[in-house]
Amino acid sequence: MDAVLALLLAAGAGLATLGLTAGGPAALAGGAGGAVLLLVAPYALAYGALRDRRGLAALRGGAILVAFRPAWAFALVVLVGAGGLLAVASAGILAVVVLPLLLAVASAMTAALLDEIDALQGRA
Repeated sequence: MDAVLALLLAAGAGLATLGLTAGGPAALAGGAGGAVLLLVAPYALAYGALRDRRGLAALRGGAILVAFRPAWAFALVVLVGAGGLLAVASAGILAVVVLPLLLAVASAMTAALLDEIDALQGRA
């Protein structure tokens, strides 16, 4: 369990929510922060588990992976949205299956990106 990363993600979600509900220019900042959080959070969780990094190091690794292949990050967000719709459409029955499946996809994508980055750096 990574309590620091959990607190960072919860604080980011709280700030994004606060900005969105405040209105005006803060809503724009809250929306942008929420979007960044949606892109970075799955990769940060998977990176922390695969590379045994905690806290800010896992968050930094997730941000680097998003910057390396942003299209993959957007695809992962779309898969999370589709999985959420699936869980809602089944009245919560498929939530038990969807969450582990999404976590497996995120970790497989993260492992593939890390292998590619390691090969580019000559460490493979």
